[in-house]
Amino acid sequence: MCIFNTFCKRLQLIAKMKKIVAILFFCFTVVNSNAQLLSWSPLFITDTSSTVTITCDASLGNKGLYNYSPSSDVYVHIGLITSASTSSGDWKHVPSFSTWGSTNAQIQTTYLGNNKWQYTITGGLRTFFGVTDPNEKIYKIAILFRNGSGGNKQTNTDGSDMFVPVYASGGFFARLDAPIRQPLYTPTLVPLSKSIGDTVHIVANTNQNASIALFFNGTQLSTASNVQTASATATIAGSGAQTIIVQANNGTTTASDTSTFFVSSSTSFLPLPTGVVDGINY
Repeated sequence: MCIFNTFCKRLQLIAKMKKIVAILFFCFTVVNSNAQLLSWSPLFITDTSSTVTITCDASLGNKGLYNYSPSSDVYVHIGLITSASTSSGDWKHVPSFSTWGSTNAQIQTTYLGNNKWQYTITGGLRTFFGVTDPNEKIYKIAILFRNGSGGNKQTNTDGSDMFVPVYASGGFFARLDAPIRQPLYTPTLVPLSKSIGDTVHIVANTNQNASIALFFNGTQLSTASNVQTASATATIAGSGAQTIIVQANNGTTTASDTSTFFVSSSTSFLPLPTGVVDGINY
């Protein structure tokens, strides 16, 4: 009986320690929930965008350039995924001055501080990348940030290339931008550590003024008219798959976007048997 009770006490102590670690991890996730590996301007890039700015936060992803010095020795390797590409690795129209290991000033980044580097494309994507076929559609900008020699590179957490979406000129689009997605070839949410009862902040954007409605697990959270940004906060009521949807209408066209994440069922902590006290139990 003594051994059994002592064993139970140890199990309860281990369970409590795990719970504390989980809480600390959750707090870390919340603190960093607004951080984003890649961000860009404009929010909806098209092949007619005159200027495109891409910012990389090296404190995220694989952290290949985290605290890298000298900060001026960071360049981009850049290309396109187009209708002519056959896979995520089939980059098209990589500029000759962007070859790996090149330190050409045309691909040099600007250091913003706090492990953030920024690169700006001017003159429009088709001109910058030399896309001359009007029938070739641009789907994504493929990009890596690296040091001059190419020995250090900033990628996604899994080591894959990073991508920025490019939209068709003149189209109407809606996108969920929070919770944040990883800039993968097929964008997926940054892993969330959420439990039943927690809240989720949701932000959606459109490229034109529209009526925007936000839904969480089939329930409408909010609606706004004649706007390009809408936000809401959802409370997680149960475990399992959680689905976020934005639906937007500009008066003639409806656009939507969906994000999903999973919440596991809560862990049960059972009390010790009646009569157990600190120390040896007989």
